Amino acid sequence: MLYVMQDKLDAQGLAAGGETIADILRRRAVLTPDRRAFIFLEGGEREGEALTFGQLDRRARAIAHRLTARGARGERVLLMHSPGVEFIASFFGCLYAGAVAVPLCSSFLSGRRLSGLKFFLDDADAKLIAAGSDALKAFRQALSGAEGFPRVGLLATDEVADGEGDGTPERKARPGALAYIQYTSGSTSAPKGVAVYHRHIIHNLRMFGAAVGITEGMSAVSWLPHFHDMGLVAMIQQGVYAGVDTALMSPLEFIRRPVRWLRAISRYGAYFSCAPNFAYDLCVERVTPEETAGLDLSCWKRAVNGSEPVRPATVERFSARFASCGFQPASFYPGYGLAEATVFVTGRAGFAPPVVRCVEAEDLERGYLRDAPRAGGAGTRQLVSCGRGWGAERIVIVDPQTLTRSQPGRVGEVWVSGPHVAGGYWNRPEESRATFEAYLAGGGEGPFLRTGDLGCIVDGELFITGRLKDLIIIRGKNYYPHDIEATVAASHPALRPLDGAAFSVEVEGREELVIVQEVRGSTLIEQAEEICAAIRRALAEEHALRPYAIKLVKARSIPKTSSGKTRRSACRDEFLKSAFSGKEFCPPTAAKPGGFPKGWPGAAPAPRLEGLVSNARTFEAYE
Repeated sequence: MLYVMQDKLDAQGLAAGGETIADILRRRAVLTPDRRAFIFLEGGEREGEALTFGQLDRRARAIAHRLTARGARGERVLLMHSPGVEFIASFFGCLYAGAVAVPLCSSFLSGRRLSGLKFFLDDADAKLIAAGSDALKAFRQALSGAEGFPRVGLLATDEVADGEGDGTPERKARPGALAYIQYTSGSTSAPKGVAVYHRHIIHNLRMFGAAVGITEGMSAVSWLPHFHDMGLVAMIQQGVYAGVDTALMSPLEFIRRPVRWLRAISRYGAYFSCAPNFAYDLCVERVTPEETAGLDLSCWKRAVNGSEPVRPATVERFSARFASCGFQPASFYPGYGLAEATVFVTGRAGFAPPVVRCVEAEDLERGYLRDAPRAGGAGTRQLVSCGRGWGAERIVIVDPQTLTRSQPGRVGEVWVSGPHVAGGYWNRPEESRATFEAYLAGGGEGPFLRTGDLGCIVDGELFITGRLKDLIIIRGKNYYPHDIEATVAASHPALRPLDGAAFSVEVEGREELVIVQEVRGSTLIEQAEEICAAIRRALAEEHALRPYAIKLVKARSIPKTSSGKTRRSACRDEFLKSAFSGKEFCPPTAAKPGGFPKGWPGAAPAPRLEGLVSNARTFEAYE
């Protein structure tokens, strides 16, 4: 099964042994130069610039020529383009030139984010920034008032003429060469640059294409950030590898009107499209019945859902909501992956609805999975399978404390090995050894990639339960923050789904639960007591938990990653530093004295607070 697509490509001479994704683009440009590769949808709907494989190759070679002239071979080049096809040409231009691409968000070129850009320049030791001419003009203006900013070369790729350097000899990349550095989203720590080599790309594209069933000539749609691993690998590079016609749009246009994503899938007859779990929830919440008129989603056979735990309720609600548009439950394709494994790790074979297990919640809190005698009963949790491993990949579940294999049915850390696992973190040898060179205790079996994710394998299926760093342990029991957050969001209609954070803080030597939750804009301050009471009641009934603190904040206050994940550690830091100041829910009608509990890190000494506590800019509930 794994090499079905590879055999097809080999027959066309597109992926013979030892070739790279750059070689495959070059050959597609020779064999199918007039086949469209990418089209960008302006405003999420209007057809804008498009590139055939021949045009993409020609544009990439022109940019490669300019990069070579700037001495970029072997150097890191920050690619900071706005969403569009120019980024793709620049990315392959880097690969053609033997430069190391470093895809980043274009907003770092603005004055307010220069400190973030400086981090990436220093960390990647980059000598050149490639972007659009307008963005670089704004960047130069922002630099005029900045002091101590490192010197860096600038290349406006949209000013490079097509056909430039046509006579330049090609520099064939080796499979063992570094292709690009993929920065992690920083959901649980500072961003780290994952070193992805050409051989990792090819192996992962083989796995993903075979698992999802992608063949030449299919169509796809993507709104995912091009600098994120799922967008860069699963959509952009997979499109080149398999010869797919891919329609792209800006993530912002999807967020503004989620129906644009579905309309594009219907319009182009897309076979596959990938997104995190929150995107499917957003469609259910914000796509109106009137907007679904004329949608035909029967073409969408692989609705890949990854990047965060897949919620059974999401699968059910989305399938039911868009059944009238031809969407089939079997089209939902939960998967698991991470940048450290290039992107794809597990997925299911065949065309069938996702596998869902109903387990005892109390058992899950104690660290193992046991099927509940009655599905959906009180004290149960539902988990969605992320499928199985593919090809030469190995997945083991490991006790993170003893580093031994977990017993069957036990939850542990997911460890992965295979030819798609990346080469480590750029310039971070100690962290690379700790993460990419893990060995089982006793026999020394390894090396494995420590994913930091918790899960369990049952009947060959991988079930992800949460993040090791996010795990909340209260009174010896394990609680997964996404479960608590879902309970909180559903407890009152004034709360914004997907926009809350649950984490623990240490108070007088014990771990206590804190909830930070966004509220809808129309919510009144008079509702605050009612909302907090609903949250407390829901947590008591569903998890037997009493929150130590509840903080209601305004919309768009919760820190998120580029892929929409809640940055719980950053949220915790902001909470402890009281950095949510100015973002909080409406000022109360009458302030009461008080502050943080005595001895709390980052807070001034204050007595322990009881009941509901307010101050001039925030609304908090302390138990």
